[in-house]
Amino acid sequence: MRQGTKKAVCGMALSVLLAASPVMAGTAEFLELLSILRDNGTIKEQDYARLKNALLAEVPEKPASAPIAMSAQPEPVIQAESGVPLKIDTEGGLEIATYDGRFSFGIGGRLMADAAFYNEDRNQLSNGTELRRAELELGGVIDYDWAYEFEIDFGDGNVDVNDAYLTYQGFAPLLFKVGQFKEPFSMDELTSSKYATFMESALPNAFAPGRHLGIGVANAWEDATVAAGLFGEAFDDAAENIEPDNTGDESWGLTGRLTWAPIHAKRQVFHLGASSSYRQLGDDVEGHRPRFRTRPESHLTNDLRYVDTGRIDKVEDYMLYGLETVGVYGPFSFQGEYIRSDLSRTHGSPDLHFDGWYVQSSWFWTGESQNYSVTKGTFGKIKPLNKYGAWETAVRLSRIDLTDDLVRGGEEESVTLAINWYLNPYLRLMANYSWINNDGDADAAGEVAGNDDPEVMQFRFQAAF
Repeated sequence: MRQGTKKAVCGMALSVLLAASPVMAGTAEFLELLSILRDNGTIKEQDYARLKNALLAEVPEKPASAPIAMSAQPEPVIQAESGVPLKIDTEGGLEIATYDGRFSFGIGGRLMADAAFYNEDRNQLSNGTELRRAELELGGVIDYDWAYEFEIDFGDGNVDVNDAYLTYQGFAPLLFKVGQFKEPFSMDELTSSKYATFMESALPNAFAPGRHLGIGVANAWEDATVAAGLFGEAFDDAAENIEPDNTGDESWGLTGRLTWAPIHAKRQVFHLGASSSYRQLGDDVEGHRPRFRTRPESHLTNDLRYVDTGRIDKVEDYMLYGLETVGVYGPFSFQGEYIRSDLSRTHGSPDLHFDGWYVQSSWFWTGESQNYSVTKGTFGKIKPLNKYGAWETAVRLSRIDLTDDLVRGGEEESVTLAINWYLNPYLRLMANYSWINNDGDADAAGEVAGNDDPEVMQFRFQAAF
């Protein structure tokens, strides 16, 4: 069926459904249908929002004489003091919203409990357990056009503010965002930890800018997205790659990402993406010294990072470049990225160049498929096809090189095998086994012995709602 004909048929079907009596089907079923049509690109984001608001404006009424079928329980409805009917949605968290979609408030979160066991080589790595993440997420809508999100992490024994931002969506799918959020760079970084295939990000994630205070704009089309922003430093004034210094000017950056998915059916995807980021370190060059380092794809290494450039002097600014590709064909998927960092230095010091890449592939034994969002250019929640859950096997090869000229940060490679059991859309058990290969310069900036090649087995229990 041609695309134009397909959209016309879907539009007619939606019109008929929205005009039909709620006895024929529940609001939840309509919303699920709209979500499916939006995710596979059949309808645009603005059409989805318009139809959703129109649907929610129709408050369902129970016929006086018709009994309610046991398989179609009504949505819970409460009456506010203002007389406006409210609905309660418990599909993954808790959301309370007005039926017209004008206001909403939702609460969710994630809990990740990890255990790791190391087969040591030259350096001591202690087996152990940790609460990797314990996050509380709050979000909702204010007066139709404003959305907000606030996320706090209580893991690692600290309290950290991750996301804290407002989004103006009055011109959807054109969105404007202000606050602290992730800079639009790298699919591995932007895919939520709730949906990541592996327990930890790949080695090149050391270059990803991460979360900073800033303003951003994003837009989405039927098969493409664009996002860009202007950013300062992190909320806690301790960005991973920049040494904080309160006496100099704050560093700032410009970051953007483009994605294109010419194929984006429900179980077939081909995605291409490109990112770039520029960061100016300000007038006080000596006070804002960049540093790139990363753990060996395991968080329980006693804070040990084999590859580490240390603080680099005389850096005026630096650029990041990223390329990404993704493919999904039924239960099979692959994903890969390449990231490069170019540092410009002053006072006659040579410029520096570092880079890294990874490739990974996964297969669902039980027939599920990676859930790709064409409007975000990232992966989302996996919903098992049967009551016994979904099973996935994955493999990843990643590499990073932090050695150039006199900066001897080291080179590291890692091969990781993963098995994931999705008990349901909210609970998951994960197991990763990694073989790590470090060169002689991968010595944690002189703190440990180089040429260390340990192995690690780690497990995770995850609850995300």
